[in-house]
Amino acid sequence: MPMRLATALLLLAACGGSSDANTGCSIKVFGAVNDTIACSRVAAEYNATSKQGGFGVTASNAAQFSLAITIDAPPVSGTFLPTTGSIIPSGTAIIVTNGGQTWEAAPGGIGTFNLTIHDLGNGTVIGGNTGWPSVHGGLTATLQPQSGATGTVTVQATF
Repeated sequence: MPMRLATALLLLAACGGSSDANTGCSIKVFGAVNDTIACSRVAAEYNATSKQGGFGVTASNAAQFSLAITIDAPPVSGTFLPTTGSIIPSGTAIIVTNGGQTWEAAPGGIGTFNLTIHDLGNGTVIGGNTGWPSVHGGLTATLQPQSGATGTVTVQATF
């Protein structure tokens, strides 16, 4: 995982978002894996020092899901696509794992995604960084098999 994405995930964890703050948050995966997963964390962050923003979602059920998208700007509402859209991410990782198998959408043409952020919610500044723990929007993605997996996984998330 690129350093930017790892940083985004670490900052996301510090934001403190929870499923309580994201009422109605759910992720449906189907295809090679079929599951409905309640979101455990949906948040955005902006690091003023590195001038990088990020969005993240984590969830776990029988299958585990994670999303990390970094951008070279503060988070805003809009549509994020791999190469077109109102904002083009500088780094992306959308991952589903189930039974030791992994499916992913990432830079370099691995899978596809469309992330739409409708509302960031209220931001909190801590140590020069801003966190938004109650982001609302949606995601559709097609993930490609990795790590011995077969078939594709389609993701539909509402948060």
